[in-house]
Amino acid sequence: MLFAERDGTTLALASSPPFTAMSCGYVGVSDGWQDVSAHKRMTWRYARATDGNIALTAELDLLTEDGACVLALGFGRNAAEAGHRARASLLRPFDQIAKEYMSGWEAVQSQCLDLGEVGERGFNFYRGSTAVLKTHEAKRFAGGMIASLSIPWGSAKGDDDLGGYHLVWPRDLVECAGGLLAAGDVSSARDTLFLPHV
Repeated sequence: MLFAERDGTTLALASSPPFTAMSCGYVGVSDGWQDVSAHKRMTWRYARATDGNIALTAELDLLTEDGACVLALGFGRNAAEAGHRARASLLRPFDQIAKEYMSGWEAVQSQCLDLGEVGERGFNFYRGSTAVLKTHEAKRFAGGMIASLSIPWGSAKGDDDLGGYHLVWPRDLVECAGGLLAAGDVSSARDTLFLPHV
């Protein structure tokens, strides 16, 4: 598995089939993009990179499972917890996990008005927009919403840049609450406007 940790939160990335090679490097210096760009294949095998902006890289042998691949991303307070969650996800049937995931989003959408409009290409922009709003919501307490997931990361965003739209801003909370209210999700709008932690 691949692991990354910061401020008491750890992520673990597991794969079926297992990774055949892994590396952890510093963005723009020793990351997988630099390696593959220079060597046309993965040659570096760095075991760890600490105190910096890192990138995890791995190689898969897709021929071992007829081209099938499932990636599982787990989060926890430490590597053991995150790794356990990622491994547990790989052990469950993917169709079951996908069904539960879709059921969760259907529950979210059931709180919104049904406008019944689908674009020419079959995409419902209204439903997509309400999903984007809810994606910005904090998982640890209801109503906390970052301003935008669109902030540049990687080489364009360093560890010393502490500001930006990945934070919770009152102005943007009001905008999100207005969007949720307009969509009919009164409960989520109320949580956003009466956030006791901000």
